[in-house]
Amino acid sequence: ATAHMVANPLSNFPECKGLMHGEKVAFGVVTQLCLDEDTDMDEMQEVVDFLISIGLPVTFADLNLEGITRDRLRVVAQACAGEGSLCHNHCFEVTEDGAIDAMIAADGMGRARKEALGLA
Repeated sequence: ATAHMVANPLSNFPECKGLMHGEKVAFGVVTQLCLDEDTDMDEMQEVVDFLISIGLPVTFADLNLEGITRDRLRVVAQACAGEGSLCHNHCFEVTEDGAIDAMIAADGMGRARKEALGLA
């Protein structure tokens, strides 16, 4: 659910116009894993490593959004936390600030895994 709620608003960012829907969804998958406090860290790393191995975006830089601010991310977070959002199907609450924090955590995880894999 979160994967698509992150991907869809990213389509409105000029920097992301050249990216395919699935590329934005990949970053949304990492974001969703970061939102769920029950996610196993080893499993998360496996997912991120797989996404990296097939060339999908796992960082803001990969999305052409390096240096993005919390304020700019708020539009994505509002879609995630807003009325009618697919995120409400999760077994955990999704708030605007939580979604922003999860996107920032996803970027951090992606950067850390790229570094661990010698790709940074």
